[in-house]
Amino acid sequence: MARIAAGPREGDGVCTPRAKDARRIRLEEFGVEHKLEGVYDLMHPLGLSCLKPRLRHEKSELEAIRKFREQTAPSLSAP
Repeated sequence: MARIAAGPREGDGVCTPRAKDARRIRLEEFGVEHKLEGVYDLMHPLGLSCLKPRLRHEKSELEAIRKFREQTAPSLSAP
């Protein structure tokens, strides 16, 4: 899994390897086949996790979000 932790190579076709990419790389380069759940188990000890972008709700108010970030969010951060 060090190959995955090192980051993607140009030929991987991704900017951030996901579990399914790690699974494909292990199969292609090492001939080792894992179920997707097994790949997650291998990635976790390396400090890698399953990150998914959150979708923005269609009714979200971008101006209100911007104001919150500028005015309220800085006061919430730890000193």
